[in-house]
Amino acid sequence: MYRHNENELRRAMDRVERWFGEHVAADFFDAGVRAVDGVLGPLLSRWNGQLPEDVAFYEGFYLLDREGVAREKAMMDQLAADERWPDTWWSRDWVPFGTDLAGQLLVVDCRSGRVIEFLHDDDARPEHGESLAAFLAAYADALEAGERRLHNGYITEVAELERYLEEAPKRAAEQRRTHGVLLSIGGALLALVAIAALIECA
Repeated sequence: MYRHNENELRRAMDRVERWFGEHVAADFFDAGVRAVDGVLGPLLSRWNGQLPEDVAFYEGFYLLDREGVAREKAMMDQLAADERWPDTWWSRDWVPFGTDLAGQLLVVDCRSGRVIEFLHDDDARPEHGESLAAFLAAYADALEAGERRLHNGYITEVAELERYLEEAPKRAAEQRRTHGVLLSIGGALLALVAIAALIECA
């Protein structure tokens, strides 16, 4: 099993925890649990999931607590066995620690230590870090540099958010045009129904 560099992991967690305390909530992370074995032991012994339900920890992913980790791991391993998934789709070496509540998972590979994103409807497996410490350190870098910020319950990349806000007027105009077209079609259909009713009565 992969062994974390616990000093690096602790420093990265310190930085992430400090940013969340200043920008999201002082009690964002649930208190850790003792005697946790496995590749997620150092994480869960400090953060046993998260407390707020309306703010995702990373992009759309919410941190799992110890019970959630065990539940998701058991479910995915059983599905993989039942459906005979290849290891490239789901590996028994993967241990989930984050969920988007819609089938996607953030996992740690207990052999290599890599942080991988599991997509339930795509065979792509994006890698988010060569280790949990590296993943959290890179996340802390982005948070501290102002490259990500809290917006509508998500800690969003600022560049992506700015693009989204810049395109908002265009989206609104397109929605208005679509609404106008639908109203026109609806009016035409009502007129045809009225004409058909008149013909039938004549």
